[in-house]
Amino acid sequence: TQFNTNLTVTVPVGPTSSGISVNTVLIIIPVNTFNSISNSTNITFSPQAATVTNALTIVHNVKLLIKMQRPDGTNYANYRELRCYPARMDGTPYNQAVGTNIQPATGDMVNLLIDGKIIHNSGDVITLSFQVAQVTAGSSDTLLTIFRIDWLLSASS
Repeated sequence: TQFNTNLTVTVPVGPTSSGISVNTVLIIIPVNTFNSISNSTNITFSPQAATVTNALTIVHNVKLLIKMQRPDGTNYANYRELRCYPARMDGTPYNQAVGTNIQPATGDMVNLLIDGKIIHNSGDVITLSFQVAQVTAGSSDTLLTIFRIDWLLSASS
């Protein structure tokens, strides 16, 4: 499935521990952002979310084209790491092994790839969790721009 319009999310500076600030935002991908949906009895789509209807293992293959900057569009000078996982509605990753951690240079467009199997229960809502970790020196909110989302969900045995 593919997202056709740039999505921008501001990740506020989070709580600080040992000189590192970490904060998480969830992105629920609404069905009107999907331009190709194959019929499935295992996943249903509503205006707000995609929901797993039968307990099963799903292969997630996610490709995102993203950029990180300060909210005013300028580049940041400090270290920042972006972590992304398919997650539950409370932000807990389904499986941290199915995710990615990258340290993109400020203002650069980079590809984020997530590929792996997740065991889902009936009623699971499919979301993406984005977490920004940064050193506190020079910290600021982070503007995350998503230019493209390709997300393939397929049942696995």
